[in-house]
Amino acid sequence: MRSTRHLTPTDRESGSVLVLAMLVALVILGVGLSALFLSNSGMRVSGNLSRRQEALGAAETGTERALDILRANATNDWDSLLGDLTSATACTAATGYTAVKGNILCDGTTPLENVQVVATVPTGLPASYGDYLTYTVYIRNDPTETASSKLGPFDDEDKRVVIRSEGLGRDGVSFFAIETIIAVVFPQDGTGMTSQHLGGPTGSSSYQGTAIKVGP
Repeated sequence: MRSTRHLTPTDRESGSVLVLAMLVALVILGVGLSALFLSNSGMRVSGNLSRRQEALGAAETGTERALDILRANATNDWDSLLGDLTSATACTAATGYTAVKGNILCDGTTPLENVQVVATVPTGLPASYGDYLTYTVYIRNDPTETASSKLGPFDDEDKRVVIRSEGLGRDGVSFFAIETIIAVVFPQDGTGMTSQHLGGPTGSSSYQGTAIKVGP
């Protein structure tokens, strides 16, 4: 005759504790996985923001360099900086003229195209550091003269141009573009061209007609 063993209250409590322990372990595992996921997502977001800030900084660096070039040529004809359909200026850029962006701006014989922001790699960092942290600067005539049948995109008569500076982050993907309308400001003393400065009187660094554009 078979004997039947009945579960005692202690046995039932042991089974309940085991199930409860398994549920608690699953909850802890879920919380841990969620925390890990959120941590990784936070790191990715932080990295993306950092690369985007790098791209913005690179674009601003290109804008400042363009301003220096325009200041140096404030009393000269800007037609040479605007270039033409086949050549930016005396230098040769890989990117040709486009109606949307214009020509690559040249600093003397050097095209401002994919210029590295980091000129010297800091000690302890790989040689490739900053390879993609670059800026490219375009110049085009202002819309009014571009649309004029007498002037067009390469004939500047009002000392007003559009500078577009595109910056890339160190990942080579993060992108930021700044478009700035630059004009020579006539001083109040009536001395004319010899005392003109970009963005205001001597010592001023303000931009004239600044516009920021994000994206291509």
